[in-house]
Amino acid sequence: MQNNQQRIPEIDIPNQPLWRNQVGPFRASIWENQRTANGKTFTVRELSFSKRYRTENGEYKDTTKYQANDIPKAILALQKAYEQLVSPDGNQDSE
Repeated sequence: MQNNQQRIPEIDIPNQPLWRNQVGPFRASIWENQRTANGKTFTVRELSFSKRYRTENGEYKDTTKYQANDIPKAILALQKAYEQLVSPDGNQDSE
């Protein structure tokens, strides 16, 4: 299984993920966003997850439909993302 994990450099560019990992066609990205509730602003880390595929004309698209043989790769990508989300500092590098 292919596992490409990437730490995104810390620069002040809006809408960039903090962390990205790709296992086969599955891409998991962690984003940090500011939320306000009851007059208080706080930071949340959120996950985006998708499967990339190429159409017959060569265009890349994302899907939320998976076949049975996709599930092990999806689980691995999600497990790596979960480890990042629950790590105390969010900077845990896993191999």
